[in-house]
Amino acid sequence: NHPNHQGKLFLLFDPTHVFKCIYNNFQCRKLFECPKFDDVSITANFNDLKELYHIEQTKVVKMAYQLNDKCLKPQPIEKSNVSLAASVFSESTRNAMQFYVDNGYPQWEGTLNFLKIISKWWDILNVKSTSKGKHKRDVNSEPITNANYNIVAEFFKKVVDWLIKWQSSGKIGFSAETFKTFKHT
Repeated sequence: NHPNHQGKLFLLFDPTHVFKCIYNNFQCRKLFECPKFDDVSITANFNDLKELYHIEQTKVVKMAYQLNDKCLKPQPIEKSNVSLAASVFSESTRNAMQFYVDNGYPQWEGTLNFLKIISKWWDILNVKSTSKGKHKRDVNSEPITNANYNIVAEFFKKVVDWLIKWQSSGKIGFSAETFKTFKHT
C-alpha cells in the first residue's frame, strides 16, 4: 500500500518491454525446457520457426507470412523492435505451425504450445481500444471487465505458477531478469 493511496497499488513493468524480452530470450537461447502448462508438455525450439520459414520460403502462398529473416535473425539494434516479436508470436505463425503439426511435423507441438501461451498473454495485455476483440473476433483481445476478470485473472495466475515452477526447475529458460519481470507483470 502506498501511503497516499487508500487501497492496493499495482505496479507493472511495461508489457511491451517484457514481450520483447521473451522474444529476445527465445531467439538467443533457442531452446526452452518448460514445465507442463494445463497438463500440456512444452519444449520450445526457436529452430522450429526457422524450419517453418524455410519450408514456406519457396511457396507462392505462405501460411506463416509474417515470418521473415529479420525476425528470425535480427541484428542487435533490431531486437528492440516489437514488430519482430509480434511476427514470431502472430496468429499466422501459430496457425501455420498447427497445420504442420497436424501434417507431418508433430515434433513442433511443444513450440506451438509455447507460442500459444505467450500470444494469449500478449493479446490480453495489448488491448488499446474497447472494440479490438470484436474487430479481431478474439476473446483474448477484449478489454478486461467485471464480466471476464475472473477468467483473465485465472489465466495470469496459471502463467505465474508456470513461471515459478519453470524457474525453480533450473531447466533452460528465460534470464533471471525476464522471469522476474514476466511474473511481476
